[in-house]
Amino acid sequence: MKTITPAPSGTPSVAILREAASTDDHIHLGRGEWLINDQVNLAGARAQHITADPEAVVRVVLDGKRAGVLLRDKETPTRLALPKVVAEGHFGGQEAIIYSYGVGHLHIHDTNISGVTKGACISIRATKTAGVQDVLVENCKLYSRASQLGDREQDDLKTFGVSLNAEIDTGEPHVVPMQYWKTRHVAAGPYQAIASVVIRNNDIDGGYYGIGCSGVQGSVFDGNRIRNNMRGISLQDGSSYNVVSYNEVEENISSGIHLAYGANGNAIRRNSIHSARVQGEGQLQAYVGCNDNRFEGNTVTATSEHGAKYFAYCAVQSNGNVWEDNLFSGNAARAYFGIESDWNRTLPQDYHRGYNTAEGTDFMAGGDMHRISLIRNCVLPATGSRGSIFLLSAVNGYRLATVALVQNDFLYNVPKLRKIETVAGTLTGVVEYGNG
Repeated sequence: MKTITPAPSGTPSVAILREAASTDDHIHLGRGEWLINDQVNLAGARAQHITADPEAVVRVVLDGKRAGVLLRDKETPTRLALPKVVAEGHFGGQEAIIYSYGVGHLHIHDTNISGVTKGACISIRATKTAGVQDVLVENCKLYSRASQLGDREQDDLKTFGVSLNAEIDTGEPHVVPMQYWKTRHVAAGPYQAIASVVIRNNDIDGGYYGIGCSGVQGSVFDGNRIRNNMRGISLQDGSSYNVVSYNEVEENISSGIHLAYGANGNAIRRNSIHSARVQGEGQLQAYVGCNDNRFEGNTVTATSEHGAKYFAYCAVQSNGNVWEDNLFSGNAARAYFGIESDWNRTLPQDYHRGYNTAEGTDFMAGGDMHRISLIRNCVLPATGSRGSIFLLSAVNGYRLATVALVQNDFLYNVPKLRKIETVAGTLTGVVEYGNG
């Protein structure tokens, strides 16, 4: 291990880090202030282990350009442990404080990052030609700008705790996954997936997504505490066969755990979601081509005045999904369980997801929806909750078929079941047994 010292106070230490990384296997940042005002590019670097003294402060100053640690074109395994990293300033093109591009075999641990106002604390990306495997992020504290309601319109202000993004094959440039789906009614997937990732035991505070995944497969998200986000954990764009377990999602504004656009075969187990700020979307949801996912043994509590629109939600050609042994308590604005075959913003009933949404986000289905199971869930409605226990909607002529409502337990102080057909005969095969 080689211990290096920072440049004099107020002087960038970028060159010192680059030089040490090129010549030594293990570099250790000594105590003092490390001013980083550019990317420390580890492309081809010899360094495999970078650590820092507990009294070393890494100041990442975003002064009109990207800054931080960049891993690119690096074949040797790399470990990073930086106890105190502080981001300062704002740059609209910032990707991340620690940015890995097409590089796997990466272990980031015991790293604390704060002050991020754009981009991610940690970003892992795959390319069109190079997938990413074997990434471990554990025991980190990742604090970024807290999510705000207006962030949907302010992309320059979005932040993320951990961002995992593969390059998605949407057929041509500038086509987003929603456009691809509406044209083909098949979810776009990654050119090369991000796989065998473990994100565990991290404290993530702030961010549009606490953990955001696009094209992530066969990975584990376990034991994280995620607070003050728009969405806590998101799996999208072919993110399949992952395990999301024992996470605590707190004070999310929208969805707690969100699956969309071809997220298949995921196991969502034993997570706890609690929010006094929630006002949007389903807390445990899978929509638009998400099949064969299991939500099992989760606890969801919504205590905000608005309430969660839905506690469990499934829609648009999302088949074979199961919610089993979950506990839901609090206020539902539309329904505790919402199951819909399609969306239509012109429907006058405010319990539809499509109600009062933006034009272009409805009429998404290209086929029927079937095999949804709600089994042994428990619902404790808040006093004054407006939502029904079950909402089953066959919309735009697309069938909703074979829905099992079995042995769910709930209080009868809210409406039990709403069944909606916009075309007669399209809601079929509903089995109700032992509910109440």
